[in-house]
Amino acid sequence: MGSNPSQYYGVGGNYPVYKTTWFKTIEYCNRRSILEGHTPCYSYNNGTDYGTNPAGWPAGWDSADNNHLYVLCNWSANGFRLPTDMESMFASMGGILSAGYTYSGSNNIDVVGWYVTNSSNLTHIVGTKSANELGIFDMCGNVYEWCWDIYATLPNGNQTNPHGPTSGGTRVVRGGCFINQATLCTNTSRTQIVPTSTGYTLGFRLCRNAQ
Repeated sequence: MGSNPSQYYGVGGNYPVYKTTWFKTIEYCNRRSILEGHTPCYSYNNGTDYGTNPAGWPAGWDSADNNHLYVLCNWSANGFRLPTDMESMFASMGGILSAGYTYSGSNNIDVVGWYVTNSSNLTHIVGTKSANELGIFDMCGNVYEWCWDIYATLPNGNQTNPHGPTSGGTRVVRGGCFINQATLCTNTSRTQIVPTSTGYTLGFRLCRNAQ
């Protein structure tokens, strides 16, 4: 990406990257997909189709919050992407191996997560707390994680791989962060942030379709 947006709260090595906007995370997904020979998931189309290579996207595409509506996802592509709201929650809960914990892997957040009581108001190297049932680390606390979905009230009834609404002004973030109380770092914790936000608590986690 040419630069590291993180500073002051834990930088480099295996620390989570933070201060990244939703837009820059989308760009990173496609650039990494191209670099590693995968089909990028995202394209930019504001009435003109600019394709999947961020190098060809128009100037200012990531500077206005409303532009997030022009980012489209090819759900069958094998490149890197943000998890959906429901994918993130399902993974945090331990998937089909879930033991029903409050936090990702435990009912005791100190075992699995960095939050206001134990973080010293800093991010921490990933994987230094215990993993959840799927072997995934840090899904509660440390940094918020951007999701694909536009924020809305969760739908009622059974859902199969929902991708969220098609309109709205904010995107979902999940998992709480290192300055949150434990009650904001549960498996079900979610909130909304505008796509251009660069808060020092905002990070991300990527996924790819199973091959």
